Amino acid sequence: MIQGKLDQSQGLLEVDNSIGRDIKMSEVSTIISTLESWSDACENVLGTLQTQMDKANAERAQRIQRKDQLETEVVACYDYKYLIELLNIFQTLHVRISLDLPLISL
Repeated sequence: MIQGKLDQSQGLLEVDNSIGRDIKMSEVSTIISTLESWSDACENVLGTLQTQMDKANAERAQRIQRKDQLETEVVACYDYKYLIELLNIFQTLHVRISLDLPLISL
């Protein structure tokens, strides 16, 4: 048994206290095997977490790209409508000028 503090940021276990345990030599290989299995399980969990983080980051990047694309399309659409409106105004003014009509009708 041990008692201590786990420092996750540095990946360390600081042992404050330990209680000795008598272990038979025949048990050492079983203990090593158990610890190796535990270590492998931890590595698998870390790998799964990394995969999930990578996927989340990729999805976030796609969402940002799509948002930027939509904003560009909205601005382009707005600019197009604005230009059509201006063209209509200029055409109306041109017709009024060519017909010698007042530019503003009341």
